[in-house]
Amino acid sequence: MHNFVIDSHSHIGKDIFHGESTIDGYIEFAKKSHIDVGIIMGVPSPCTDLSNLNTRFMYWKLNETNMEFYGKKNPFIEINYKINDLLKEKTSEDLKLLFVPTFHPILDEIEKFEKMITETDPVAIKVHGIGSGVGPDDINHDYIELIRAYDLPIIVHTDCDFGQGSISMQYVRNINRAFLWANFFEKNRIKGILNHGASLDLETFKIVNNSDYLKIALGPDKVACIDNNRLFYDCNGDYKNYLMFLKKYLDMSKIVYDADYNWNKVEGQLDDYDSVERVKEIFGDNEDSENILANNLLDFNPKILKKIRRK
Repeated sequence: MHNFVIDSHSHIGKDIFHGESTIDGYIEFAKKSHIDVGIIMGVPSPCTDLSNLNTRFMYWKLNETNMEFYGKKNPFIEINYKINDLLKEKTSEDLKLLFVPTFHPILDEIEKFEKMITETDPVAIKVHGIGSGVGPDDINHDYIELIRAYDLPIIVHTDCDFGQGSISMQYVRNINRAFLWANFFEKNRIKGILNHGASLDLETFKIVNNSDYLKIALGPDKVACIDNNRLFYDCNGDYKNYLMFLKKYLDMSKIVYDADYNWNKVEGQLDDYDSVERVKEIFGDNEDSENILANNLLDFNPKILKKIRRK
């Protein structure tokens, strides 16, 4: 058993739609939140200039039901290397920082992607289907074989839209439904972490509870509980309802903690440093919370513990 806290999913970088999150900002947040290990990746829609849409690394447009992609090949490769180097520089005894590269299954070239994996030795891979305009059907057989060979879990944004978003957002959110990702991971025998509570989809929960390949990350609870258009259960805007739903319907071994910095702040409110305490509030200051905050992820991805011990 381990009594420390692992944040399984947070971002740094300049995002054209959501502003900038810096490594120093994350470090301050993590220390105030009592996080001991941060698993860090780039932002979903990275750019070099927040005031200029043309500086995006890539973007997509929906043409009827066909996705059109704009941007160069391997759009995230350079920023992935930079983030890895930055995390090595900033990791410390008090806060271990571990790297996860962002992956684009359409624009990435498999040789360059594998080279980056061997050179950076990440603990997982991130696919952000909304930012990248992709879903599980876009990951081809060669990539599936590669990911399986390196035994790297994939962290995925899960979503849904019941008709309130734009046509293009409805489409891209719904091709990233948790149920579709869960089936993809099960079918291909790849480990997957379904973010955002898997949109509180009971059909997905049933798959997860009986799977060796799946976990569900719960963050950011105070933000996720608000938008009913993107959840299968109405939380009435209350994080307690959101977390209690997870507690009621998921096996405790299937839940992992993530802060989702800097998407964890409700607009107009103070910075949120209490997400770890809310886990203890709802699940109890006991073994269940210890497992959610660290042990469930370590059992799922032992490479993390090896990295922590090595640093």
